[in-house]
Amino acid sequence: MAQISNIEEFKSRLVDGGARPTLFYVTCNFPTSGSVATDKDGLTTLSYMAKAASIPESIVSNIDVGFFGRRVKLAGDRTYNNWAVSIINSEDFMIRNAFEEWHSALNTPVTNTRGLPGIASYKKDVTVTQLSQNGFAVRTYKLIGVFPIQIGAIDLSWDNQNTIEEFPVTFAYDYWTLEGGLSGQRRAGPT
Repeated sequence: MAQISNIEEFKSRLVDGGARPTLFYVTCNFPTSGSVATDKDGLTTLSYMAKAASIPESIVSNIDVGFFGRRVKLAGDRTYNNWAVSIINSEDFMIRNAFEEWHSALNTPVTNTRGLPGIASYKKDVTVTQLSQNGFAVRTYKLIGVFPIQIGAIDLSWDNQNTIEEFPVTFAYDYWTLEGGLSGQRRAGPT
């Protein structure tokens, strides 16, 4: 069995110095137009204010089947856990307001009814894009059928000096797909 024998072999395998967790952006199609400002490159304010996110996990459960007292594990169904993002809040509350409008349209607080007609009107897509150190999009994960299930609290305190507000949003989604490969030839941002 081959072994890693020196640091040079290790470095040769770490393409371009390794992927960095700080080089990413998140885009979201909100159900109501005009809720979130879009810049000249087509990025929404969310792309700049999403402080933390994750590449979604991939889960295939197992099915245990008994055979003469032994358990054999077989591949089961694919499942998708909820996905969360942490967002920096601006004084205009633009992103927070967009999420609150979306959340309210799922189930209005007063009438207990849906404010958007049909599933397609409230289930949207979100992407999280990993960038190379040169600013190229190397992988984009597209979460399909997304809607916010929880908009987290914003903690207020007289003791929180020299900080900016932030809040988490948790999404349910149907599945994710992978867009883009490993070539790193696409530029960052929409084309």
